[in-house]
Amino acid sequence: MTRQRPATSSDTLKGLHLEKPLVSIITPSLNQGQYLSDTLESVSEQTYSNIEHIVMDGGSSDNSVDLLRDWAGTHAIEWHSGHDDGQADAIQRGIALARGELIAWLNSDDVYLDRTAISTAVSYFVQGASVITGGGRYLSEAGSQLSRIPVRAERLDHRTLRCCDWVLQPATFIRRDLLQLCPLDTTLHYAFDWDLFIRLSALTKFTPVESEWAGYRLHDRGKTISGGSHRRRELLKMIAKYHGKSGRYAMMKLMDLGLRSADRLPELPRRATRRFINVVADISNKLTNGRGFQV
Repeated sequence: MTRQRPATSSDTLKGLHLEKPLVSIITPSLNQGQYLSDTLESVSEQTYSNIEHIVMDGGSSDNSVDLLRDWAGTHAIEWHSGHDDGQADAIQRGIALARGELIAWLNSDDVYLDRTAISTAVSYFVQGASVITGGGRYLSEAGSQLSRIPVRAERLDHRTLRCCDWVLQPATFIRRDLLQLCPLDTTLHYAFDWDLFIRLSALTKFTPVESEWAGYRLHDRGKTISGGSHRRRELLKMIAKYHGKSGRYAMMKLMDLGLRSADRLPELPRRATRRFINVVADISNKLTNGRGFQV
């Protein structure tokens, strides 16, 4: 079998509009009207001018469609509303529609915190970077800034990303041809971005940028918080996919069992058990440079 030659920076830049490449931002949304206007505004306020913003609404029953219709009356966005097969499917459909040379997706409950985020990402892109990723902040449900989400430059290699997702997705921009080569796995609900980053890291180097680009909103309906045991089972499937049923898988399984058992306890022991498991995960990550047993 002939091994395909990796793309070089000169290959990357052939045929691109280097002065001001088009950037496509895709926003998947379903009944997120209370947050959606913040997302739309954060894109419209970017200092970079050559942006297409595509909103893929999954057939919302709240005020989202009215909001999008009103917003489109005064802003240059493209929006679609109708049934999809989940978030990954909505994003993949948006990627198929996108014309940009650099693509990102910004969920409808997340925002750009830095008005120069896209222009800075473009500056790295035109120098040959293919996946550019920044940092950010956790946000409260009301949108106030909480703790910092740093860029883990030392944890963006393929070996480490196979163990845990250290990439802040809303602060990540990806070259179009790589997304064509690595489409999202639309059978995944919680881990499709992690799966994508694992596959991308096998093909190219990630470029970290020490800037707080994106706000990641924490609220009860967010998938990371509400996913519970369903999310952990999908993460276990990911570990099995990329590691097999190894010692790592066994440890993750044990921690999942502990968390599921904690869910049946009264509030105080439940919180104590979850805190203990998270402390163990944090220690293992520090000892293994991010390759620990975090659930």
